[in-house]
Amino acid sequence: MASSEKWASGQWIVKAGSEDEFVERWRAWLSWTKDNCAGLRSATLIRAEDGGQRFISFSDWDDASTRAAWEGSDEFREKMGAVRELCEDVQSGNYELAAGF
Repeated sequence: MASSEKWASGQWIVKAGSEDEFVERWRAWLSWTKDNCAGLRSATLIRAEDGGQRFISFSDWDDASTRAAWEGSDEFREKMGAVRELCEDVQSGNYELAAGF
């Protein structure tokens, strides 16, 4: 399979004490995505090694149009909202491949 060229990513600062619930909600959101949205290749959530409140997520997509359909769905807004409400700050965006090896 060719490498992905379209990505979505987020940087999440989670409210203290909400980290475990955040991971569960993120997992439920992306499980729903896998089951219901064409084009998702994979999704990953990583956490700062200090066990703190900083997380980064990234997902790779077949193309920009399938990613846009996901982001435009009512379910996306609902499920992302449930994740976002556990956060102090969220920075998200869409990206394309710049280099790889």
